[in-house]
Amino acid sequence: MYLSAIVASEYEYKDSIDPILDTGNFIPLPFNLDDSKLAGSFASRLHSESRGKHTSRDSAKDDVKLLAQCSNHSIDFVATDDTSTMAKYCRRLNTMDESRTKVITLDCFDVSDFNGGQTELDINF
Repeated sequence: MYLSAIVASEYEYKDSIDPILDTGNFIPLPFNLDDSKLAGSFASRLHSESRGKHTSRDSAKDDVKLLAQCSNHSIDFVATDDTSTMAKYCRRLNTMDESRTKVITLDCFDVSDFNGGQTELDINF
């Protein structure tokens, strides 16, 4: 699983990211110039599509950066508990055909997200 430098920065603000990195379960993913260019493009499209309405959430800029990073690195899914901006932005970018990254919100995780929509079958023999 990838761990974005953007997420690491947000996490480090409240607690040390080192114990998480020490697990060896994550691949660090730096934010680069191509990611920043795509983030600017995404922000512009989202802004014009929303007719200039701004969100008051400071980290909304980071959400767009994360979505651009995912799209730029062909990351299929992003997991979040943020349904107010991150999930909304991801779905809007999908609708605009700007991104193929799908959002998985922690409040309604479904295994079918990973297997083409197939839900589990409860077959009793």
